[in-house]
Amino acid sequence: MPLIMRIYPRKNAPWTAREIQQLGRVPDSVLALRTQRTIKEVVAMREQRRIFLPTPPRRRTVREIRMLGRYPDRELARRLRRPRKQIREERMRLHIAPIRPLKFKYWTTVELRLVGRLRDEEVAARTGHTVEAVHQKRFALRLPMPNSKIYRWNPEHDKLLGTRPDGEVTALLVCKVTSVEQCRRKLTKFPRCARLAARDQTIGSLRTYVY
Repeated sequence: MPLIMRIYPRKNAPWTAREIQQLGRVPDSVLALRTQRTIKEVVAMREQRRIFLPTPPRRRTVREIRMLGRYPDRELARRLRRPRKQIREERMRLHIAPIRPLKFKYWTTVELRLVGRLRDEEVAARTGHTVEAVHQKRFALRLPMPNSKIYRWNPEHDKLLGTRPDGEVTALLVCKVTSVEQCRRKLTKFPRCARLAARDQTIGSLRTYVY
């Protein structure tokens, strides 16, 4: 019987958008036959795009049941190639607690009144919330940090940048020189030379003396 060699006309040809959309939706052998490619080429493209074939329904083993609660649901779903929702439902059906139970504390009206009036660390110590939770709640309420060391800029301050040396702007706004330099660079303004500023001041005093 003569050996028949199969020819793949579209082998190593560029993939089209329509072909990529079919990856993982149809079996690799069927897609290879439709696109006239090799099965190895289809599998390589599917794995390169991290597209996995759906796992057929199968019964749970004793080993899989023993792993419930010992690993996070996301990690266990990846290892067993099962949906995360299925892992969670099975764990709750067997009354198995998660490896890291969620600790959630609701905010009361009295606790919300403290946010923005006291520092986050003090609010966390009084209410029992974490500092990160207090920070997120204050940020959601759009409240500033009381007694914050961060200098807040406004459009009036931006008008002073570039009109005089950074040292003078720092003295007027009572902030750090680095803050003035960073804001000035963001606005792409050049600093006022101290020598030119002194010259203008001298010329202004002479004009006042003349008049």
